[in-house]
Formats: sequence, C-alpha cells, structure tokens
Amino acid sequence: MNAKRKRSSYRAVNPHDIRPLHPVDRPIALEELVESMQAHGWVGQPLLVIERTDGSLQAWTGSHRIQAARDVGLENVPCYIVREWKLIAISADALWGHSFDHHRLKLIRQTKDAKAIELMEIEVWSNRKA
Repeated sequence: MNAKRKRSSYRAVNPHDIRPLHPVDRPIALEELVESMQAHGWVGQPLLVIERTDGSLQAWTGSHRIQAARDVGLENVPCYIVREWKLIAISADALWGHSFDHHRLKLIRQTKDAKAIELMEIEVWSNRKA
C-alpha cells in the first residue's frame, strides 16, 4: 500500500458535507427518523461514506438518516470513511451505477474492509425489512 494513502477511519462529519446516494424516497420513514432524532439524537450505526479523491464525501448508506440529521440540525453524524482509492483499486467508481444495496455490498466486499462490509450488510438487511 502507498504510504501516503490514508486508511479507513471513523469521523464525525457535518451532514451538510455529505452527498446522499439518492433523494429521500420514503417520506414516512424520514418523518419517523426526524422524530427519533429530535428525541434521542443519532442512534445506531455510522454512515458508510466514501471520501473521493477530490476530498468530497459520498454516502453509500443512510440517505434518509442524512436528511433527518439535517432537518433536526445535528452538527455532526458518525461516519465510517472509506477512501476512494480502495474502490479504484478494484476498478469501481464511487458514484456510477450503484443504486442497489446489493451492488454496493458486492463492491465493498472486494475491498476486504471488514467494518465497511459489516455496515453495508446491515444496510442491505435493514432495507429489506423496510
């Protein structure tokens, strides 16, 4: 591995600095998340976020949670940051063609990043219940 390449890490990030994967498509789920965050703050898993080579942050999980955090005014949300070079190394793009959870899970498994895999598996499982 290139010594200049940063490893994956946890970081608290302003939700306005994270680009959601897609717009909110389940308004009732958003309302429930907003109510929960108003009462309890952030509860649950960190977001899985790709830090692009240009420094921008692309969410791979949590589009509804990002919007709820913005709506209630949370200053920071917990994120597990995966550097884009891990995707580039497997010829994947952080933005293009990954609208389905199982596609992103397949790619993230190839990075062999255990925490990223765990977070993506949780996302797949929880969205199947939704």
